[in-house]
Amino acid sequence: MLTYSLRMPPLTDLCFVSSMGSLKEELRTQKKGVKRLTDRVVELEKVMNVSRIYLEDIKHLLMQQDVKGVQGAKGQTLHIQSRQSPYPGTTIHRFPVFDKYVPWEVPYTVYDPKIYTQAESAFALFEQMFVDEDILALTMREPGNMEETSDQLSAQTAPVIIWNGLAKEEINGIKIDVDRRSWIMQDGYTLRYSLDSVNLPRNPMGRTGIRGRGRLHRWGPNHEINAVVTRWRRRGDEFLLVEGRKVLEFLVARVDDSSSAEWTLPGGPVLGDESMYSIVCRTFMEKIFGEKEAEKSVHFNEHDMESFFAMFVGERAEGPVSQGGSEVELAPGFKSKMIYCGYVDDPRNTDNAWVEAEVWNFHYNLKDTFNTRLREWENFWKEVTPAIRLYANQGTILQAVARMHEAFYG
Repeated sequence: MLTYSLRMPPLTDLCFVSSMGSLKEELRTQKKGVKRLTDRVVELEKVMNVSRIYLEDIKHLLMQQDVKGVQGAKGQTLHIQSRQSPYPGTTIHRFPVFDKYVPWEVPYTVYDPKIYTQAESAFALFEQMFVDEDILALTMREPGNMEETSDQLSAQTAPVIIWNGLAKEEINGIKIDVDRRSWIMQDGYTLRYSLDSVNLPRNPMGRTGIRGRGRLHRWGPNHEINAVVTRWRRRGDEFLLVEGRKVLEFLVARVDDSSSAEWTLPGGPVLGDESMYSIVCRTFMEKIFGEKEAEKSVHFNEHDMESFFAMFVGERAEGPVSQGGSEVELAPGFKSKMIYCGYVDDPRNTDNAWVEAEVWNFHYNLKDTFNTRLREWENFWKEVTPAIRLYANQGTILQAVARMHEAFYG
């Protein structure tokens, strides 16, 4: 008959097993503690970043006096609106870009912005033919997930685009000029913007915290033209004076998108099917007077534009009255002048697409005929003041106009 005896493990083995269990439990506790500490550090870093952004925003509000942005510590111009979150019309938050990291020359190893390119179908129907395709999406597509041949894929990923140049194209039977040259002047010469690692234009003013074409029509520069139509505010027949200075008022149009601003300067994008000077006159009639019958013209020139705005002078004279320097006076008390041409700190800007504008001031020093054509003229004339909320940083343009006319601004 077989018998079995149960041998108990040595006491040292039991102690070892118990110690291992305690050690594992302690490690689990420490891991939880480290994770909580890491989460707190990450959260604290986020809070610090948000606080830093808020502090910089306050500083920017105090400093901003330039349509391109504010002056940085080293004298360079830093865009502000181009770094605001969320990106217009979306819930996308930009990658945080502090002032010191705006210039491309400054290394920013953790920079990892999101990509956003608005679909062509989201644009107005008449604008869709002018919208660039999503080059970045085509570039990032993986051939392994495609049914197309390599030749078809190559054709899709490499559209022929003339960067820093002017191209004549025909779309839907309409001939257009696609001008991808920058309007920014640098050291007396037209700036030639550089391309990034995937051969897309790189914003010449620096990082914005988001890649892609955004809500703009084209990669690279997107040209616009705007008008600042001004006159002196009156009380009866007398000029309104504040602190011994006359007060300017200007014509505004309602913002027709989801911007937080209510008003914008008359004008529109230059897409290539119409003279830019025709655009500013046609959109002025549409946005100020509600007249949509104006025809597009490719031959409308600068003088035609000045003559158009001179038509609203109360007392007309035949032919130009005077022309001094860059200011032109086509009728008594009416002057026109281009006051800015270059980069605009626009909230739609991205690392690969940005807005550039030509801005004109049309000033009526004496009487005009606008009120006779405006049904609710008091809703279209606004006082030139820092308190008015204009789209993007158009307020800085107003400030420059007030300074040019030596008007009250405060």
